[in-house]
Amino acid sequence: IARMSDSTQLYKFMAYSLKSKDTLMGNDGAVLHLYLTVPDTVRSYTIDLKKAVLVDTSATAADITLTDGKLSILPVYYIGDSDGDEQVNVTDIVWLVAWINGKNPDGFQKEAADMDGNGSWNVVDVVKLVDLINATVSSSKVAVRRTETDDAKVYNAKAAGKTNHVYLCQSETDAATVDLCLDNIDGVQALQVDMVLSSGIAVETSTAELLSDRSDGHVISFKCVSAAENRYRLLVWSLRTDNPLKGNTGPVVRFKVQTSSEKETDTLTGKLQDAVLTGMDRKAVNSETYMTKLDFSTTGGQLLAKAGSDAKGRLWVSGDKLKEIGVYDLAGRLSAKVIDPEEELIYLPVSAGVYLVRVKQEGQSLSVMKVLVP
Repeated sequence: IARMSDSTQLYKFMAYSLKSKDTLMGNDGAVLHLYLTVPDTVRSYTIDLKKAVLVDTSATAADITLTDGKLSILPVYYIGDSDGDEQVNVTDIVWLVAWINGKNPDGFQKEAADMDGNGSWNVVDVVKLVDLINATVSSSKVAVRRTETDDAKVYNAKAAGKTNHVYLCQSETDAATVDLCLDNIDGVQALQVDMVLSSGIAVETSTAELLSDRSDGHVISFKCVSAAENRYRLLVWSLRTDNPLKGNTGPVVRFKVQTSSEKETDTLTGKLQDAVLTGMDRKAVNSETYMTKLDFSTTGGQLLAKAGSDAKGRLWVSGDKLKEIGVYDLAGRLSAKVIDPEEELIYLPVSAGVYLVRVKQEGQSLSVMKVLVP
């Protein structure tokens, strides 16, 4: 590599071998990677290619075509990071909703929040942002806000202290009914939290409902984000700007759970981790999460199938007594199929995209789920 001219930014590149008839490997792709110092100005710069020579194994110049390139200097951001804090979570949904509703929050990252890259912001971007949050299990840049959590801590209202508390509460009359509760000293308009359940417990996410005495026009997303950890992610937010959750104590979301009759029931727990509570100033407020012991001594049954993605290019399906798994793209083309799997947790390699997963289980009706694979 040689710099031929300072005034015209002209560089010459040569790639060659000292071995006779030694060839470049393969027949397409990159030969040289360049690391550049780029201007601060956000725009596109043209890269001109000139005077190219390609030599074959007989030392004869071969035919070659040149195509000029373009270097685009873009602002630094993480996709989905609406508020610019280098995390992607429910607070970014709040900022995006405020922008869509014309509030123009100071510091809003327009490019980061334009999830479909079309230069406009609407409910499509909200949906794609929710999908991104749920498709990410753990990452340094696209993840929930990590917090110090004592997994063994049990909620005690009398000794709670002056902060916001997120915890689980099991119904005394119906062991299969569990509430996600919030005792808050701050005004809260959105929340996000991960729930990690003991093996042998599964959430019926379709049964999740917001309780009317705590919510007013809020919406909910409830997904299993990691089958290996039995981890679920719950998001609650509003499509109205700066719309607070009502009250300051008690259940916010109620849902049903299942337990497998083959599991021991005296050591089952539900842990809440990585809570993000968005205050009325659109910034996260402090919170604590807890572990709850769950008693299913009078219940039991078969775990229904569930599906998700916990890594790039990987889809998983889990459930008791699986008989057949079919994975289809949105055009109806079969992408993967498994008959009579021997394991209760199956991983399938697929390309990035949205899939419909059809699962047959012994003694159960057909389950159909939609899964986004990053």
